[in-house]
Amino acid sequence: MAVLFLFTVLSVLDRNLLTLLVGPIKADLGLSDVQLSLLYGLAFAIFYAVMGLPSGWMIDRFQRRVVIFWGVVVWSFATLMTGFAQSYSTLFGARAVVGAGEAVLVPGSHSIIGDLFPREKMAMPMSVSALGIKVGQGLALLIGGALTTLFVPDKLYMLPFLGELRGWHLIFIVVGAPGMLMAFLIFLIPEPKRRIQPTFHAASKAAGYDVYLKFVRQHLRFYISHHLGILLYGMTALSVITWAPAYLGRVHDWEESRIGLWLGTALLMGTCAGMPLHGFLADRFFQRGVTDIHLRYTAISAIIGWPIGIAAFMVGNPYLAVMLIGLLFFVISTYGGLSIVAVQAIVPSDLRGKASSIMLLIIGMGGTILGPLVVALITDYGFKDAKQVGSAILICVAIGLPLTAAVLSRALAPMRGMIADAKARDAATTAAA
Repeated sequence: MAVLFLFTVLSVLDRNLLTLLVGPIKADLGLSDVQLSLLYGLAFAIFYAVMGLPSGWMIDRFQRRVVIFWGVVVWSFATLMTGFAQSYSTLFGARAVVGAGEAVLVPGSHSIIGDLFPREKMAMPMSVSALGIKVGQGLALLIGGALTTLFVPDKLYMLPFLGELRGWHLIFIVVGAPGMLMAFLIFLIPEPKRRIQPTFHAASKAAGYDVYLKFVRQHLRFYISHHLGILLYGMTALSVITWAPAYLGRVHDWEESRIGLWLGTALLMGTCAGMPLHGFLADRFFQRGVTDIHLRYTAISAIIGWPIGIAAFMVGNPYLAVMLIGLLFFVISTYGGLSIVAVQAIVPSDLRGKASSIMLLIIGMGGTILGPLVVALITDYGFKDAKQVGSAILICVAIGLPLTAAVLSRALAPMRGMIADAKARDAATTAAA
């Protein structure tokens, strides 16, 4: 769990560093907010989601440690190469390769965790793994902010053999390079034995996407409500994470180092306190018979987070705004862990990688693209004022969170039935053994 957590932190650190450096990158390359949103969303998300399909197939068929190793190497190298991008097209290409490399980690982690822990105790470790996402988002701001004091983002530096590079280039190089060595840590993990449930289909080890899609069709109401609800939740959360640094810089005139310190700390404290607590409580409720708790808890968190998110972008004090953003992510960090358990708890073992890759395709691509893009479109074409980015974020939060709760509530009844079916499959498999 420690190694998987570390890799998750590293992946999101590489991915989210861009959000802190939007100002100097925008000025250096002459970009609009929409172009910046496409760098964070479209460039990364399409390759992240599409490569999730072959990644899920590889995770279910080959040794998971080896697949994850090469994924870490690829995305770290691409982050390093981001530090040499001199145009929008090369920056777009580097971001795309980062997405392609990171696509192996989610299905790989979910598959390993699903085989290490029983269903009744899965929410806590899955929440710890997903906590790495939030820690990475916070560390991207903290580490990035610290590095801006060493390498001024818009300043030119002359380096031997490399020529002239701006400070923001050097920050990406410093963050990306260590990952290629850290990839070897995956071999500290023993490959867990797959817990196959042959009662679902014949020849389990050869199960392909056709088998998983058949399973989805049997439970269509659950999957539509779950995937759409989490897409909306992820879209809303990413609209805040992506543009909150720009909001603090444009509206409150904070420099990158101050944004990194305060906003990064708020995100770290909120999510580090929230996600393990949510996982612990969900496990307790599940063990007491509340079998839809993973989605019920997630829907309730969206309702509780709604007034907090609105207040964060209405207050005039930037320090209070940062505190409210941290509190918001303490509450809504459920979607990163519990929503995943809801799927992993009901699918047979040899379909877990495919289940995660399909979630990446639908939720990852939709949420990662739409969250940053919608805010940019409202700012550039609605308000036509870059300083109204906070109002654009507020609109996304005000609509996204209550809509999320409404959609997820449609999945509660079918989830209870699917958990009962999964427990029956487990009992049949145990009896046969």
